Amino acid sequence: MAQRRARILGVEQGVDVTDAAAACPIIIPIVDDPTIGTGNDLNANFPKYWILTDGKQDIEALYFRMRDKACQNICDATTVQGVPSQFVRANRVDNTGCQYTIKIAEEKEAYFYATNEGQNCYDATEDMINAYGKSKDTSWINGPNPYEFYQIGIRDVNTIGPGSTTHDPFPLDAAHLGYMHLACRRQDKSLFVYDFQIRISNWDDGDYGKTIQRKGEDDCGLSQWKYEAEAEGEGLQYHDGSVSDHWSTFEMGILVKDRCGEKVLESVLGLKEGTVECPNGNSWYETLMFST
Repeated sequence: MAQRRARILGVEQGVDVTDAAAACPIIIPIVDDPTIGTGNDLNANFPKYWILTDGKQDIEALYFRMRDKACQNICDATTVQGVPSQFVRANRVDNTGCQYTIKIAEEKEAYFYATNEGQNCYDATEDMINAYGKSKDTSWINGPNPYEFYQIGIRDVNTIGPGSTTHDPFPLDAAHLGYMHLACRRQDKSLFVYDFQIRISNWDDGDYGKTIQRKGEDDCGLSQWKYEAEAEGEGLQYHDGSVSDHWSTFEMGILVKDRCGEKVLESVLGLKEGTVECPNGNSWYETLMFST
């Protein structure tokens, strides 16, 4: 009987089955629809995407790319698809887990923490990403096996993670994955017209900015539309040290009220109503993407 049990377990005859079972413990699978813990809602202006080496990718894609490696028990900062390795940290969690961290802003990082590799890792983290990846700043699942735990989220850069996991600190500077930045202002051009000015980075509608132009013409009667790439060294510097890559100007009647120009930008760029402010004068107002 012991030999038959040994064959079923796939071990050599004569090996103590108790020892073999200890070496190859039975993994209890994650249940369907597991309980998922969650943190706070993400800010309404949380970036819609980041610029990776293979194009624009949203936060769900970043999580899935970290998942692809961690759940294979690959823990290497150079392996996350499309993310330059200087923006990645990879730290072992015992022998079968990994924490990946990606710097997504001057003071923010996205992370993926898994204690276990394999199917449980795939199933648990897919449930979290699909349910809360775009809406919560963190979510987690306690697995059915001893010390099994999975967590994803957004946090302040260089924060200590689950299980007191740490990583080599990211510098607090403009070196991070690119995302959309916006600043604007308006200036009086004549008695009846003002000049509306925009400085933007990491945004492309594939139509030379004309989605803003068309919306502005329909809603606000804008005219004299211009949209150009910034000349080298002429970009506006944002609060994190990055600079604008395009500028736009258009004219709008002073009698056009109710934040019409600002609402056009909010609508086209997917920003929360009331968060874009374009003051009259020489000062630029930057719309912050990670503010609460």
